[in-house]
Amino acid sequence: MKLVLPFTHSSFGDSTNHRDSEHQIKNYVLAQIPGNFQLDWVDELRSFLTIQELKWPVYLANKHKIQANRNLSKKIKDTLKATTVVIIRPGKIIEYESNLLIGAGAKPDIDFNIKEIHSRTAVTLIRGTPLAFLPNKLSEELQYYTPGLANNFEDYLPHNLWDRAGGKLNDAVVLAARSHAIFDLDVAEARSAIDGLSKPLELSDIQRVFDEEHPFSVDVLNQALSFISDTLLSKDANSKPIVKEASSIQIDALQAADIAAGWASLYSMDDNDRALCDTFGKVIINGQVIAC
Repeated sequence: MKLVLPFTHSSFGDSTNHRDSEHQIKNYVLAQIPGNFQLDWVDELRSFLTIQELKWPVYLANKHKIQANRNLSKKIKDTLKATTVVIIRPGKIIEYESNLLIGAGAKPDIDFNIKEIHSRTAVTLIRGTPLAFLPNKLSEELQYYTPGLANNFEDYLPHNLWDRAGGKLNDAVVLAARSHAIFDLDVAEARSAIDGLSKPLELSDIQRVFDEEHPFSVDVLNQALSFISDTLLSKDANSKPIVKEASSIQIDALQAADIAAGWASLYSMDDNDRALCDTFGKVIINGQVIAC
């Protein structure tokens, strides 16, 4: 019988997207807020706007009215500063993959099409996550390779992870963003590394809650986290599912994350990485932590 461990920390994440005008595809923006952060402003803002649920479009329509309330505005800015933002810009990868093929002599619409480019982009995005080739990464932590790791090798090849997530480009985008988010341990304590494999106990000690959007990615992530726990900790000390989805209607932290994602999308739309750095605690773009 497995021991169910309580969670010491939690985080809440919500997302939005915006069109990348240069590449004519949508960028994905995920905001993640520590669960222990003071968010009394969410209820205050709902009352201020006389609404039942706080959503970015309503906030944006009342942005100037909200900013005129200095006390409320400061609380929101403090929350944004505690927020980690994960942005996936697939257009950059699409451009890279296209140029790679063209540079090798291939001709668009003759030797390759947009479907193939999207497939290559999806695999590249997932290859850049901590989940890709996970058994190999775990063997580095253990400093030896077990039969159990070898038996699971196929499951963590990038194209197989993509297939398990749904097999479309958007599935790869969401899985990549959520993967980078759950391996970010800043909700437990400040540190610069985003690879939680070296600290499996802390990784399994953070409940990750996302707004309802993509259940396939939840399954993939929980399977991976269970695999990590079984390999590096103990098969008898596995926690309950670490990642879950929930409706934002009754969770203030998810509503706050929705507002944070909205703000991040405004800056990301203009490729304004400086504004992202100035506004948020940490910014991760296509898997890379931006030096702020």
